[in-house]
Amino acid sequence: MKETGKEKILYVGIDVAKSWLDLAVTTDGVRTIASKRVDNNPKGFKAALLWAKTHMRKQKASAVHFAVESTGIYSEGILEYLQDEDIRISMINPSQIKSFATSKLLRTRTDKIDASLIAVYLHAMKPKPTPKVPTELKQLKSLVRHLAYLTERRSEEKTYLESVTDRDVMESTRKNIKHYDREIKKIEEKIKDHLDKNSGLRKKVELLKTIPGVAETTARILLCELHHQGSYERISRKAQTAHAGLAPMEKTSGSSVRRKPKLCKTGNARLRKSLYFPAISAIKHNPVVKDFYDKLISKGKHKMVALVASMRKLLVIAIGILNNQVAFDADWEQHKRFRLLKTA
Repeated sequence: MKETGKEKILYVGIDVAKSWLDLAVTTDGVRTIASKRVDNNPKGFKAALLWAKTHMRKQKASAVHFAVESTGIYSEGILEYLQDEDIRISMINPSQIKSFATSKLLRTRTDKIDASLIAVYLHAMKPKPTPKVPTELKQLKSLVRHLAYLTERRSEEKTYLESVTDRDVMESTRKNIKHYDREIKKIEEKIKDHLDKNSGLRKKVELLKTIPGVAETTARILLCELHHQGSYERISRKAQTAHAGLAPMEKTSGSSVRRKPKLCKTGNARLRKSLYFPAISAIKHNPVVKDFYDKLISKGKHKMVALVASMRKLLVIAIGILNNQVAFDADWEQHKRFRLLKTA
């Protein structure tokens, strides 16, 4: 439903916690009409929607628009529930809300205040609704995330085994590792079968693997964690770099404070983490990324700043490949300029 000048919209901000959701509603972006807390589960989702519809009637609003911060698995439940109910909802990057709060000179942040802030942001910025993830991609995403979970647990058990001296504990830990080995093998097979049954997904994974530095595991994660804006086929580069949180944090003040840059913690941690080692590999073996990194270093940029920029560059390359459905080409930009000159 498109918003018109005469249409009265009820804007609902949702602040997410592990066990509950805080909601706040506004129609003018100034006054918070009401607030409510519900459980972060299907029963709570239903209660939230009924509560919003009640306020729609009270305010004589013709539509409702929800917004929720992107906080990983804790925010995905309400997002998918409202999408299934054909309700307008937008997933917002936490850094955008933080910047908006700074512009409003807000110094106090609580769950209730954050919900109101998200509602005000929604009224002011009117972001596009987040498109629903296709079923086949949603299934792949669940399998890929579960594989990552199992791999992390196995790694923890292996690390623990190194410090174990008791024979019984050692035997138990080894059994746990073997259990994870079996489960990882099963999920790997399920992922392969799923990709074989969905040629469109398999094609995208193979295209991503043409990028030097990107292997099968990284390609799967990129495909699953990227958010498609407006349609399943098109991905926004600007939105995705913000979604990934790929910005180095630097603290400088005057001439005396020069702290070492570090990786920003906001955004999709899975997406950001998946690019770290591939970017290191790409700096050595991908001519586009290597040239980009070397130029930044030659300009005096800190190595961490250059690395994060290279992660972002690698992400942009991946998005370009998915959007254009073509394999990696180190001379893509040069060929693109030639085509433009030829058609001019």
